[in-house]
Amino acid sequence: GSEGRDEQTLMTDQDNMIAYSDAGEEGDRYFATFAKKAVDGLYEAGFERCKGGVMASTEKWRGSLTDWKKRIEQRIVYEEGIFESLDVIILTDARTVAGDKSLLVQLLHWFFGFLTKNKMVMKDFYTSAVLMPTALSFFGKFKTEKSGEFTDMLNIKLLGWAPLILAVRMVAITNGIFETNTLGRIRRLGRKNVIKKDMEEDLLTAYLTFVRFRIMNQIANRDGNLAAMNHLRPDMLGTDEQAKLRKAMRTVETFQKYIKDTLLFGQSLV
Repeated sequence: GSEGRDEQTLMTDQDNMIAYSDAGEEGDRYFATFAKKAVDGLYEAGFERCKGGVMASTEKWRGSLTDWKKRIEQRIVYEEGIFESLDVIILTDARTVAGDKSLLVQLLHWFFGFLTKNKMVMKDFYTSAVLMPTALSFFGKFKTEKSGEFTDMLNIKLLGWAPLILAVRMVAITNGIFETNTLGRIRRLGRKNVIKKDMEEDLLTAYLTFVRFRIMNQIANRDGNLAAMNHLRPDMLGTDEQAKLRKAMRTVETFQKYIKDTLLFGQSLV
């Protein structure tokens, strides 16, 4: 998640995991206890628990290297087990914060090789990246919610920032770039000539635009809930600000078309 990518904003919840050497049942019990204490401690320090359960206190987010390889293989090859397709995507952002870094390096080296060799799974991920919508209509107007708590607002995280993150992630992995930070991924795609200089600059600008709006929104809604912090009213923005946000979303759509044309070879997505 964002913590793995070093992309936390002002308000963030927990996203963590534990990988350890094979240690038998005694080791499993130890790390289960340790994980609960760590997650509880982070919560007490002000980090909300992840609503999606992406925390080491959840069974599928901790385990020995053997456990991790088994659950990844079960999902990618057999489409079964406790790991889901979204979990596979989340795992691609993992980075070490403590302990023996070589364990995660070993796991991720195996994982990325295993993942990229499975063409059907990679196609599914490309397709998800291409189909994830922005908040722009066909005519370039902002699509906002029509009812409920967030009427006349758009979710800048789900309809701008997230599609960009996913698209960049998948192109980076395809090209053997295992950097986790999105800006780092974009720059390395540029250095490898996977994308042209103007596309690199547009993607960097789009990313920073989304982050800026998210942080400004979080400051304005710092007493609200996390969901409210990701919603904004585009009609309350000035003309220049609307233009910047619209251009950022157009950049995402252009990059999605690049994925469809180059990685999916123009194939139908349905």
